[in-house]
Amino acid sequence: MKQQNDLLTSSQFPPSPKLPINWVRIFLFSVLGLAVVGVSFYIGVQIGQKQISNSELTTELVVLPTQEVVNPTIQPTVSPTLNTVITSIIKNISPTSKPTIVTTATPKEIINSSFSCGIYNSDSYPPFPAIGSVPLFVSLYPSGRTSSGVTLIGFQWDYDGNGTWDSETIEQQANRVYTSNGNFRPKFRVVGSNKEYGPTCTYPHEVISGSSVEYQNDIISIDKLYTEVTVSRSKQNFQYMGSEENLNNGGNRIYIPFLTVSSKEQFTAVRIKATYNSLFGFYETGRDMDEGTAYHQHLFIDKSKPNGTYEGEFTITYTTDKGTVTKDAAVAKYKITLTD
Repeated sequence: MKQQNDLLTSSQFPPSPKLPINWVRIFLFSVLGLAVVGVSFYIGVQIGQKQISNSELTTELVVLPTQEVVNPTIQPTVSPTLNTVITSIIKNISPTSKPTIVTTATPKEIINSSFSCGIYNSDSYPPFPAIGSVPLFVSLYPSGRTSSGVTLIGFQWDYDGNGTWDSETIEQQANRVYTSNGNFRPKFRVVGSNKEYGPTCTYPHEVISGSSVEYQNDIISIDKLYTEVTVSRSKQNFQYMGSEENLNNGGNRIYIPFLTVSSKEQFTAVRIKATYNSLFGFYETGRDMDEGTAYHQHLFIDKSKPNGTYEGEFTITYTTDKGTVTKDAAVAKYKITLTD
């Protein structure tokens, strides 16, 4: 009976055929490989999306050198699933593209009203500045004072008179080379040891740069060598100011402007070589000149002379080698007509 049951069971459930072991292995490895490929593909898509997002974010944060970005707002268009990744990227971006602005405080100038400009009169005016073609070397002589307890340590200069301070000097003589043509009125102010400044002062002489000259060498220049003028003994012929106020008509002589001798970049002694006439002719016999200065040579005629025309000439000399050698420069001629 037991054998019969065994037979029945065997006939009802026939034995399954056995698969070869090699085929089973191939099937399992295939499934595993497909899984690896799928995972790799998914990871690659995610990485690619992240790189695109990073590129977009980097583009949004580019700043031009001449611009300042204040609290930039970044609004990238990305999938919601990447919000966490984008937030992390934004936090980790270094703000190297934002320019650094450094503000330097400008020290405030202190103007001390107790400082003052120099007072000029006929005895204290500085020499005239040299005139002539550019580049023109000029010497300037400021004057001023500080208050009690403060030492005057120098002067600040606006050489062109255009409102911009150009330099500071500690010497009583300031040298300047003018490279452009024009008439300039320099400004200056005193500088105290307490780093305070005085009021703005106007230099008493105008600088005339780029004017023509009729004679020049390495030592001197002369603006003109001939004049012809008519003067009246009963009228005011010329108006002199500043250091030449004493030449205004008011006596027995009429003073006439003639020529200007300018020294260049060294001292020289200028002299007039001619026979002096006490009734008409040249007024001064010469001048010892610092570098970069000028002096005006005037003519004169005595009012006691009868009406008429008076002519004359003289030779202008100068020295070289620190005043040890004298040379002739040029001959100047004049013609003066005196009327009532």
